[in-house]
Amino acid sequence: MTGSRAKRPVTVSRLAAFAVAPLLLIAPLSHPQAQAPAADAPAALLPGAQPPVAEPVALQPPAALAPPQALKPHAPAAPVQPPAGLGAARPAPGVPSGGEPGVQVDTLDKVDPETAGVIGPDEGGLGFDLWQGADRAYVAALITNLPVRAPSPVMRALMRRLLLTAAQPPALAKPAEGDGADAVKTKPVSLITLRVQQLAAMGDVAGVGDLLAAIPGSITDPALLQVEANARFLANDNARACGITAHQIQAGGGAYWQKAMIFCQILAGEPEKAEIGISMLNELGARDPAFYALSDRLLGGTTGELTSVTEADGLLLAMARAAKTPLPADATRSDRPGVLRAIAVNPNVGPDIRLEAAERAEAAGALDTEALRQLYSSVTFDPGDLKRSLSRADEIGGPVARALLYHSALSQTVPTAQAEIIDKALKIAVGEGRYGAAARVFHPLVSKIPPSADLLWFAPDAVRLMLSTDDPTGAEAWFKLLQASALFQDDSRDLLVRMTPLVRLVGTMGLENEPRDLSVWWRSIAGEKDAARRAALLYALLDGLGEDVPLDAWQAMGPVIGHATAETVHPALWFRLLSVTDKVAAWTAEREARETAAESSAALDVAQVAPMGEPVREAQLGTTDVLPAPAVADETVLPPHRGEVILMVLAAIGDGGTARAQAQVLRQAVISLRAIGLDQEAHDLALEAALAAGL
Repeated sequence: MTGSRAKRPVTVSRLAAFAVAPLLLIAPLSHPQAQAPAADAPAALLPGAQPPVAEPVALQPPAALAPPQALKPHAPAAPVQPPAGLGAARPAPGVPSGGEPGVQVDTLDKVDPETAGVIGPDEGGLGFDLWQGADRAYVAALITNLPVRAPSPVMRALMRRLLLTAAQPPALAKPAEGDGADAVKTKPVSLITLRVQQLAAMGDVAGVGDLLAAIPGSITDPALLQVEANARFLANDNARACGITAHQIQAGGGAYWQKAMIFCQILAGEPEKAEIGISMLNELGARDPAFYALSDRLLGGTTGELTSVTEADGLLLAMARAAKTPLPADATRSDRPGVLRAIAVNPNVGPDIRLEAAERAEAAGALDTEALRQLYSSVTFDPGDLKRSLSRADEIGGPVARALLYHSALSQTVPTAQAEIIDKALKIAVGEGRYGAAARVFHPLVSKIPPSADLLWFAPDAVRLMLSTDDPTGAEAWFKLLQASALFQDDSRDLLVRMTPLVRLVGTMGLENEPRDLSVWWRSIAGEKDAARRAALLYALLDGLGEDVPLDAWQAMGPVIGHATAETVHPALWFRLLSVTDKVAAWTAEREARETAAESSAALDVAQVAPMGEPVREAQLGTTDVLPAPAVADETVLPPHRGEVILMVLAAIGDGGTARAQAQVLRQAVISLRAIGLDQEAHDLALEAALAAGL
């Protein structure tokens, strides 16, 4: 195959056109049974996308590109500086330390790059002592196995905050006796590299750029540079990625950089150099059928066929985009959100594949919800399918069904008909584990439907959707409608009772006569399928949040026996999570006891110095100059093991997210998050799990 490529001339103009193929263009999708879109239909652009260029511009050869720099976000966040006393970063090698001759500028100790971060406490950071009490090796293992694919906004937010927080790295465990000097000489895993890699795996390009920019000095770690190059390729920034590649090739880069260099040479109009590189890879025995197939296409061949891309990375997807090669169906088998996002916005990919990738990327937080709406809108359907969208959606199912129902809902002018279509879409999504994404997509439509008496049947779904999309005002409006009708209609009263789980989990809707009795709620659903499973989840979540769940509520479910079908948490992780949570709870209890004792002692001192017969006024007890220093002044305000607990909670829930986790796992996750002071996150997690389960 290599020899045949070398004989094919490749013009610079054709190859240059590949370099400017826009990544983020969302072309209209055509369903297999759909009509073709109009030729003059405007193309929708994802946020941040560049408009198509009129004339292709040839890239300069990679060697002429600027040296690599850290990936910069569109709006770079200011790096968080470590606390005073830890030193500041030295200037990079070759950069003068002073501004003018004769000016003496002192430098402080070099900042440990492991402490780098871009969010502090005011931005949602988790504290500089995030890893207090944790073992470095264990933390590294947990970060390596973060559930970055979990379709859970709450889990993703926790992961992102954890990875972007500026924090002192955890200490290395002392080697046990008998381990010898080898244990001391072992180089610890780079946590900053792991953090950047996991942000990239989440598809968080902005987070990758922020964290790379916060690392002091120049970046020389090949692993970090490969993450940046892949992120550049995914973002269609081929010129910057090729600059990094050229630098790494000069430094003797490995197989990844050799493949990237071949791609960059093709883009730069240097097919002869690319042919030589391909020949060298062949001689070295490099096995990568997808890479060779795409290289052949880029060099003008037609024999290269892409049959599988299950291990696709940024480089491979950039090559497929440049070659305008459709990706096979197994492209969506990738679980990496960043890869799924790249597939979703690739106009050369089939509609079914793009929609599947887009829904999963959106659920994992790697794709904007608005981009998913645009993809839904760009699909064309047969008019007959649109006329019978409800029955047709049941037949086809999946993302295409939701796209069909979205089209149909947009075209409706009667609120009742629109609500019926949205209700169908939400029910299909619940059955397929895609409720969160569907709720976010349809939220703007539901927010425009005015609550009315003829839509009472839709009120529970509307309340759930509004709560799922963080719209408490909208949820309250529909809840008030249901509550008012329940005063006069039995059907509305039954629907209101079914809202008991959400009322209990939210805390209150702020209204009178809200349904809170669990026994009444259980009787209303006892005859339904999976009633015991849903009740067990609700009771477990409430118990984790500290709500009283009477034993009678559990016993009312009857003699439930058997085992859950979901995967169980590994005992080593489970019991460590329980143990560390108990340790944190004991720390908190001891601190509160000491604070109470200090306050009591201060009150006694004030009472003793007060004149005889004069009562001690409240104002005196609140005056800071009267009270002695608290006994716990030297201790950290936040509990230890916070980072470790968050990592273990995320690992226990796993890649399936809150929709697939067992009730007891979610209960413990809520308890553990509350133990380290993340009460709001615990409530958000519980509510997300309940909504995903249809409660």
